This record gives sequence, structure tokens and C-alpha cells, in this order.
Amino acid sequence: MLKLGVVVIHIPNNINVAQQVLVGDSKYLGNFSLPVWDASRIEFLAGLSRLLLKSKNARQFPDVITFAYWLRKSNLHTLKNSSPYVNKTQMGLGLTFHICPANVAVNFAYSMAFGLLAGNTCVLRLPSTNTPTTQVIVDAIKDLLQTSQYAYMQESLLLLRYQHNDDVNAFWLGKADGRIIWGGDNTVKHMRSFQVPARSKEIAFSDRYSFCILKASSIIELKEDEDEYHHVVESLYNDIFLMDQAACSSPQLVVWVGNKNKVNVAQKKLWSALSSFAEKKYTMSEIQVMNKYVDLCEAVITNTNIDKVNQYNKCLTTIELSTLDKNQESIRGYSGTIYESKLEDISELSGIINERYQTLSYLGFEPEDLVTFIEENRLRGIDRIVPIGQAIDMNTLWDGYDIITSISRIIAIN
Repeated sequence: MLKLGVVVIHIPNNINVAQQVLVGDSKYLGNFSLPVWDASRIEFLAGLSRLLLKSKNARQFPDVITFAYWLRKSNLHTLKNSSPYVNKTQMGLGLTFHICPANVAVNFAYSMAFGLLAGNTCVLRLPSTNTPTTQVIVDAIKDLLQTSQYAYMQESLLLLRYQHNDDVNAFWLGKADGRIIWGGDNTVKHMRSFQVPARSKEIAFSDRYSFCILKASSIIELKEDEDEYHHVVESLYNDIFLMDQAACSSPQLVVWVGNKNKVNVAQKKLWSALSSFAEKKYTMSEIQVMNKYVDLCEAVITNTNIDKVNQYNKCLTTIELSTLDKNQESIRGYSGTIYESKLEDISELSGIINERYQTLSYLGFEPEDLVTFIEENRLRGIDRIVPIGQAIDMNTLWDGYDIITSISRIIAIN
């Protein structure tokens, strides 16, 4: 039952028949706003966390379990308390419409969480192709909404799937007080072609590129029988393999910093350990193996900067570059294909970094020095600097946006 004063969003019949409702009930969907970090929203998301963590089916998917841990009430309160606006009066915008990406199946769930925590009603368009990861989360949300404890969320959440249909896009974008667009540059451009309310706010997550810098001496100094060595290997495995390098924050390039002899020693040590670790944990489908081989052949044929290809096993392939291309962000690998370069100093990177560069993960450097590198070179790119192992960790600060603040409004009180 809708609360008094909530306006139901009327969905025309031609729109209803063109879309499949996966979660929620369009009869109850209301356009209203709640305070940011509202306790009822935190409780709902924490309930989803508990349900997923108990699910044997969910435990087949590491990305689902990572999301479930991220949703724990303790973590949501940590995120809340880290907000610079936690003591300000902050409200949702109203209705937010989310175009969710196909490359990383779990991202729709994070987008939903951001929208709800920002105090908004959320309508999400999920990718046309379903995945087991998506289905596990969708089923869990559906189960929660069917309980009396969380029935109140029926008025705030609608998960949809529909084939490319500009009538449906136009309807929801025309109603949206805020919109989150995940996708390539062409998707962002297309969605911006529709008319939106005058005060509608937008976050667009377009094509981005991420890389890692490793100080060779830091790898050499690691002792193979110590925990720190295994932690470094596992951290790089998580960054590279957990999302098959499909996430915008997954490293595509590893830049080795140090003199040539040290780099050669460090490369051999690290890649040998990582390939062995990945072989035990990483499963590749036949299509992944074929696509990886085809991509490698194409790269060797077309990229004149390639010096050497190292095939450690089917999991890990590294491609050594003689020099970095000015369009390096367009050169990518998947499923354990890493481009690598050797530099004496990180200052040599300043000539290639542009606005498409998102995450810089690192080992052996002080973060303050990396910030200085960005500031002194007046770089337009790099929005995240994280230690290795944290490249794909989602946060409310992403792509240079404070997401919660970007899809809410701060009320000035004097």
C-alpha cells in the first residue's frame, strides 16, 4: 500500500507491453524522495546481503559474494560516515533511471544500491541477455519484496528488461529526475539524445581504461615463503582475473619502474607465481580461450610496438611493448592478457594519460607521490589511486563522481 501523498507513475500500455518486469510492481511505483542514507533503505540492502550470504547458489559466484559483503550494514554505515555531507540535510531527487552494463553482470546491483541509498525511487534497465550472476541477485531481491518485512520497497524499485526500444527509453528518461548511464561512449551519446526534465541530473560511466605500476625492487625484495609475497600475488589475481578484465577498473597495462636488470628479475618472479596461482583458481571457457588467441594474433599483426609475447599458460599472457602508444587506452586484453612496459621513472607516463584513464593501482610507491605526479603534470585522467588488490573494489566515489551526492540534493539551511 502506497503512503499518503505518493504519486503513482502512470505507465502507458504501449510501454508496459514492451518491457518485462523482473522485480517490483509497476502499479505501486511512486516518484518521491527520502533522506539520503535512510534507515529503511539500509535495512533493506542489509537484508539482501544476509539472504545472498546464506544462499548456496550465490556462493558459486565470487562477484555476488563480494557484493553481498559490500552490502553488510556495518559497511554501509562506514560508507555513510565517510561522506562529507553526513551532517547536512540531503534528500533524493525522486525517480532515477539506470541503464545497466552488459560487460560486468553485477554492476546493476551496485547501481541499484547507490540509487536507493541516495533516497531515490529506482528503475533499472538490465541488459537484454541474462546471466547466472544477474539471476541470483534478481531472485534474491524478488524474494525479499515478497516478504511483509520489505513489502514497502514495492513503491521504490522496478527492475526491467527490454530489447532496444527508444519508445521505452524516451518514456523513462522523460520521467527521470536523475539518470545513471553505464556503457560505452555510443550508449551515453544515444541516451543523451532524449528529452529529460529540466532539472534532471546525470552520471555517465563511459569507456575508461586502467593500469598498474609496479616498482621492480618491491617485487624482488619479497620473500617467497612469507605471507606478504602470497598477498601480492593474490591481490594481482583479484584485480586481473575476477572480472576477466571486463571492468573499467581492471588493469590492462602493467608498467614496471626500475632499471632494466631489476625489471627482468621482477617480471620472471611475479609472472611465474601469478600464472601458477591463476591455473589453480581460474576457469576459462572454450570461447574465452579462442577469443584470447584471436585477439593475440590480431595484436601481433597490427601493433608495431610489440617486442615480445610471453605465454606462461592458458591463463596468463603478457605482451611486452617497446614503447607506449599515445592511444594506449584503446589497446586492451581480456581473460588474463596483460600489456607491459618498462620505464625508469613514472614521469614518462605523462604524455599518454588522458581523460579516459580511470584507476591507477600500485605497489612500491607512496600515494602522495602519485598525487604529486598527477598535479604537477596537470593530468586530465586518473580518478582513482589504489593499492594492488583494490582495483575492482566498488565505492561511492567512482569515476571521479561522489555518486550519492550526484543523484541527490543538499538542502541549504541558514
